[in-house]
Amino acid sequence: MKFRRCFFAFGACLSGFKSCRPSLSLDGTFLHNKHKGILLTAIGQDGHNKLYPVAFGIVSEESDSNWAYFLTHLRVCIGTDRVVTFFSDRNHGILDGVKNIFPDCLHRYCLYHLQLNLSSKCRGCPSGFRKKMAHLFNACAYAPTKSKFDVHIKEFIETGGTRIRNFLADLPYNNWTCAHFEGNRYGQMASSVAESWNMKIGGIRGLPITNVVDGLRSIMMVEMCVRAEEAARASEYIYEVLSTPIAVVDIRNRSCTCRAWQVNGLPCIHAACVLFHNNNDGYAYVDYYYTVECYKTTYSHSIYPFVKPDFDGDLPLVGPPDYHIRRGRTKVKRIPSRGEKVKRKIKCSSCNRMGNHNKKTCRRPV
Repeated sequence: MKFRRCFFAFGACLSGFKSCRPSLSLDGTFLHNKHKGILLTAIGQDGHNKLYPVAFGIVSEESDSNWAYFLTHLRVCIGTDRVVTFFSDRNHGILDGVKNIFPDCLHRYCLYHLQLNLSSKCRGCPSGFRKKMAHLFNACAYAPTKSKFDVHIKEFIETGGTRIRNFLADLPYNNWTCAHFEGNRYGQMASSVAESWNMKIGGIRGLPITNVVDGLRSIMMVEMCVRAEEAARASEYIYEVLSTPIAVVDIRNRSCTCRAWQVNGLPCIHAACVLFHNNNDGYAYVDYYYTVECYKTTYSHSIYPFVKPDFDGDLPLVGPPDYHIRRGRTKVKRIPSRGEKVKRKIKCSSCNRMGNHNKKTCRRPV
C-alpha cells in the first residue's frame, strides 16, 4: 500500500485536444517535494499557439517501464484516429515507447537538445568552430528540400570530420530534418512547449503529490475559463468576465475594469469575450480610427509634383530671412540627453589636480 505511480487527464482537455493540431511534446520535470519524483507531461498547442496540457503522470524516475506506462494510458485517452507527431529528446524510454505503443505516429527529435549534444561533441574545440558547426547543423535541419539538405550535410560532415560522423551515426534524418520528415510538424522544431509548461507550474512542483494534482487542476481551470471567455450577465449592459482577476465590462459606456478598452480604443480580451460570444457584434464597438474604411481614407488623397510656371517675365527673387543674434551667453556645453554617460572629472587626492590623472607625477590611485 505505497504510492508507486499514477496517470491522470481531464475530460475537458481530452475533448478539446481533438480540435488542436495533432502534435504533442513529451517531457519530464523534477518534483521538489519531500519524496521527490518526476512529473511526466504531454503538452499540445491550440490554433493560437497557446500551451494546451493533455495528460500527466507522476512516477519515481524516467525509466522505460514508467514511460511505457504513461504512453499506454495516453493512447487510451487520445485514441488512434489521428496521426500524432511527438516531439521529445532522445530519452530511451520515450524512443521505445513511441515506437511500440504509437507505431503509426511520427516522432521528431527536439532540435534544441540535439544542439546541446552537438556542443558536447565539440567540447574542447575553439568557440568559432563550435559556432560554425551549430550554424551548419541548423542549415541542415531547416533545409526545405533534399537537394539543399545534401549540400548542407556534405559541408557539415567535411568541416566537422570524425566528430560529426560519430554524431550523425545514430541520428536518422527523418527524425530531425525538414527535408526528410514525412508528416507535418506545424512549424514546430523542438519540444519547447513542454519546457514552457514546466516553467509555468514551477510554483506547485514542491507540493505533496495530491496537492500537485489539485494545483494542476486549478491552473487548467483558470486557463480554460480565460480562453473560453466565459461571462456572466449582470444586466442588459453589464457583464462579469470570470478571469483572474475578475473583470466587469460595460458595453454601453465602452469600459472595462482593466481599463485597456478605455486606453486603447479597442475592446480588450474581456470585452471581446462579451461582444463576440454573447452579442456577436464586436466590430461595432471598435473605434472608427481602427477600421479599414478609415485606413483607406487616410491614404486616398494625392500629392502632386511641383510644376514650374511657364510664362515670360522675370520672377521676383525671395531672399533669406533676417538673422537675429540671440540674447544671453552662448552655450558651449550641451545638456546631456537622458541615459547618456557623462564623463566625470575626478580630483586626485595626491596631486590635487582635476581632469586627467597624471600617472607620471602621481603614484597614488585616484
